[in-house]
Amino acid sequence: MEPGTPNESDRAVSLVERGLLVLVVIVGVVLAAIWATRWGAWRDDEMTVTHQPTGDYTNKLDPNTASWQSLARLPGIGERRAKDIVAYREAFAGRGPAFTGPGDLAAVKGIGPKIVERIEPLLAFPAPASAPEF
Repeated sequence: MEPGTPNESDRAVSLVERGLLVLVVIVGVVLAAIWATRWGAWRDDEMTVTHQPTGDYTNKLDPNTASWQSLARLPGIGERRAKDIVAYREAFAGRGPAFTGPGDLAAVKGIGPKIVERIEPLLAFPAPASAPEF
Protein backbone atom coordinates (compact mmCIF):
# COMPACT_ATOMS: atom_id res chain seq x y z
CA MET A 1 0.00 0.00 0.00
CA GLU A 2 1.24 3.44 -0.86
CA PRO A 3 1.74 6.11 1.81
CA GLY A 4 -1.05 8.72 1.97
CA THR A 5 -3.80 6.49 0.56
CA PRO A 6 -6.71 5.76 2.89
CA ASN A 7 -7.29 2.15 3.85
CA GLU A 8 -10.51 0.44 4.96
CA SER A 9 -9.92 1.04 8.69
CA ASP A 10 -9.58 4.82 8.16
CA ARG A 11 -12.86 4.92 6.25
CA ALA A 12 -14.71 2.93 8.96
CA VAL A 13 -13.49 5.34 11.65
CA SER A 14 -14.67 8.37 9.72
CA LEU A 15 -18.12 6.79 9.24
CA VAL A 16 -18.36 6.13 12.99
CA GLU A 17 -17.31 9.68 13.72
CA ARG A 18 -19.91 11.02 11.31
CA GLY A 19 -22.57 8.86 12.93
CA LEU A 20 -21.62 10.15 16.38
CA LEU A 21 -21.70 13.73 15.13
CA VAL A 22 -25.17 13.23 13.66
CA LEU A 23 -26.32 11.64 16.92
CA VAL A 24 -24.96 14.56 18.99
CA VAL A 25 -26.68 17.08 16.71
CA ILE A 26 -30.00 15.22 16.94
CA VAL A 27 -29.79 15.03 20.75
CA GLY A 28 -28.94 18.76 20.87
CA VAL A 29 -31.93 19.68 18.71
CA VAL A 30 -34.26 17.53 20.82
CA LEU A 31 -32.96 19.06 24.06
CA ALA A 32 -33.32 22.59 22.64
CA ALA A 33 -36.90 21.83 21.59
CA ILE A 34 -37.73 20.49 25.06
CA TRP A 35 -36.17 23.54 26.71
CA ALA A 36 -38.00 25.94 24.41
CA THR A 37 -41.41 24.37 25.02
CA ARG A 38 -40.90 24.00 28.75
CA TRP A 39 -39.10 27.23 29.65
CA GLY A 40 -39.36 29.35 26.51
CA ALA A 41 -40.36 33.00 26.57
CA TRP A 42 -43.69 32.43 24.82
CA ARG A 43 -44.88 29.90 27.40
CA ASP A 44 -47.60 31.18 29.74
CA ASP A 45 -46.28 30.96 33.24
CA GLU A 46 -48.72 30.01 35.92
CA MET A 47 -48.37 30.95 39.54
CA THR A 48 -50.34 29.53 42.41
CA VAL A 49 -51.07 32.01 45.17
CA THR A 50 -51.52 30.31 48.50
CA HIS A 51 -51.90 33.43 50.62
CA GLN A 52 -53.49 36.71 49.65
CA PRO A 53 -53.17 39.58 52.11
CA THR A 54 -56.37 41.29 53.11
CA GLY A 55 -57.15 44.63 51.57
CA ASP A 56 -56.89 45.94 48.04
CA TYR A 57 -53.20 45.33 47.33
CA THR A 58 -53.55 44.34 43.68
CA ASN A 59 -50.54 45.89 41.93
CA LYS A 60 -50.35 48.60 44.57
CA LEU A 61 -47.42 49.69 46.69
CA ASP A 62 -47.48 50.29 50.41
CA PRO A 63 -45.14 53.26 50.96
CA ASN A 64 -44.56 51.96 54.50
CA THR A 65 -42.84 48.81 53.23
CA ALA A 66 -41.90 49.30 49.56
CA SER A 67 -38.26 49.59 48.54
CA TRP A 68 -37.01 52.87 47.15
CA GLN A 69 -36.50 51.11 43.81
CA SER A 70 -40.22 50.24 43.65
CA LEU A 71 -41.28 53.70 44.80
CA ALA A 72 -39.01 55.33 42.20
CA ARG A 73 -41.13 53.80 39.43
CA LEU A 74 -44.19 55.78 40.50
CA PRO A 75 -44.97 58.74 38.21
CA GLY A 76 -43.35 61.94 39.44
CA ILE A 77 -41.33 60.26 42.20
CA GLY A 78 -37.96 59.17 40.81
CA GLU A 79 -34.92 58.01 42.76
CA ARG A 80 -34.39 61.10 44.94
CA ARG A 81 -37.97 61.38 46.19
CA ALA A 82 -38.21 57.62 46.66
CA LYS A 83 -35.13 57.69 48.90
CA ASP A 84 -36.65 60.65 50.77
CA ILE A 85 -39.84 58.62 51.37
CA VAL A 86 -37.80 55.74 52.78
CA ALA A 87 -35.74 58.12 54.97
CA TYR A 88 -38.94 59.75 56.26
CA ARG A 89 -40.53 56.43 57.21
CA GLU A 90 -37.30 55.23 58.86
CA ALA A 91 -37.22 58.41 60.96
CA PHE A 92 -40.85 57.66 61.86
CA ALA A 93 -40.04 54.08 62.96
CA GLY A 94 -41.43 52.88 66.25
CA ARG A 95 -44.44 55.18 66.16
CA GLY A 96 -46.62 53.08 63.85
CA PRO A 97 -46.87 53.40 60.10
CA ALA A 98 -45.45 56.64 58.73
CA PHE A 99 -48.12 56.81 56.03
CA THR A 100 -51.75 55.98 56.84
CA GLY A 101 -53.19 57.68 53.76
CA PRO A 102 -52.08 59.38 50.55
CA GLY A 103 -52.06 62.86 52.12
CA ASP A 104 -49.33 61.80 54.55
CA LEU A 105 -46.86 61.65 51.65
CA ALA A 106 -47.10 65.43 51.32
CA ALA A 107 -44.95 65.63 54.46
CA VAL A 108 -42.00 64.37 52.39
CA LYS A 109 -39.97 67.19 50.81
CA GLY A 110 -40.70 67.56 47.10
CA ILE A 111 -44.06 65.78 47.13
CA GLY A 112 -47.00 68.08 46.67
CA PRO A 113 -50.74 67.63 46.18
CA LYS A 114 -50.46 67.06 42.41
CA ILE A 115 -47.97 64.21 42.82
CA VAL A 116 -50.08 62.72 45.62
CA GLU A 117 -53.15 62.89 43.37
CA ARG A 118 -51.25 61.23 40.50
CA ILE A 119 -49.89 58.31 42.54
CA GLU A 120 -52.85 57.76 44.89
CA PRO A 121 -54.45 55.01 42.74
CA LEU A 122 -51.14 53.12 42.79
CA LEU A 123 -50.78 53.07 46.57
CA ALA A 124 -52.15 50.87 49.31
CA PHE A 125 -52.14 51.74 52.99
CA PRO A 126 -52.52 49.57 56.07
CA ALA A 127 -55.95 49.32 57.60
CA PRO A 128 -56.28 51.56 60.65
CA ALA A 129 -55.77 49.73 63.92
CA SER A 130 -58.96 49.46 65.91
CA ALA A 131 -59.03 50.59 69.50
CA PRO A 132 -58.89 47.78 72.05
CA GLU A 133 -62.23 46.86 73.55
CA PHE A 134 -62.63 46.78 77.33
